[in-house]
Amino acid sequence: MAKYPVSRGWESEDWREWLGSHRREAERRLQELEQGKGDPVEHVHEVRKILKRMRAGMRLLCKVVGSDSCETVRAACRDAGRLLAGSRDQAVRLQTFEGVVGEDDGEEEENVAVVRRRLEREARKADTGAGGQAESALQLLKLTKIPADRWTDELGATRLHKALRRLLKRARTEYLDIHNGHSETFHELRKRVKDIYYSLSALPVEVEGEVGPATKKLKRLSDTLGVENDIAVLLEW
Repeated sequence: MAKYPVSRGWESEDWREWLGSHRREAERRLQELEQGKGDPVEHVHEVRKILKRMRAGMRLLCKVVGSDSCETVRAACRDAGRLLAGSRDQAVRLQTFEGVVGEDDGEEEENVAVVRRRLEREARKADTGAGGQAESALQLLKLTKIPADRWTDELGATRLHKALRRLLKRARTEYLDIHNGHSETFHELRKRVKDIYYSLSALPVEVEGEVGPATKKLKRLSDTLGVENDIAVLLEW
């Protein structure tokens, strides 16, 4: 698994390098997906993770520079991710099904085998479609550029901290909605947890040691909520 870099510092040029490194890796994987090279499931999964990191980082930067172009980048990452969502969803359904019933041992009941064959068929079709969506996703990535604004260490650190506090407040609200019975789904909470996880993962290297334990806990929480969500999606299918 690729280890994606955190920002090297708080200044504007540090974040341009951070965004550029992620964009280059996403472009590389999308090009291979388009050309039919490698595992399409892995490519789609990794590209969607990169796009989520980019969106999270830009969400923070929007609070630093207050520029409409930041929102353009976030929208481009969101739309590129949606192009690949169908392929990823089908792969997850199949993986979740196999996690529940196990792999085909040749002796499973016919109704189980019918469901498995349908899921496998839809997953293969989605993989083929993902290659066709790769070019459109690549075009969207061309819009992912940090604005020309420049900012200092002090300004960047102060505003990024404020943005993180807002993310935490929003996640706390989602948790309380579930805890108090106002929401029956963990999906929104999971999205907020991932927002915080990816945002912390983007922070400058000087605080990596401080936020490391938190990001590990957030990753475990996100994975746990993800299992619940994957099962719910399979049941709805």
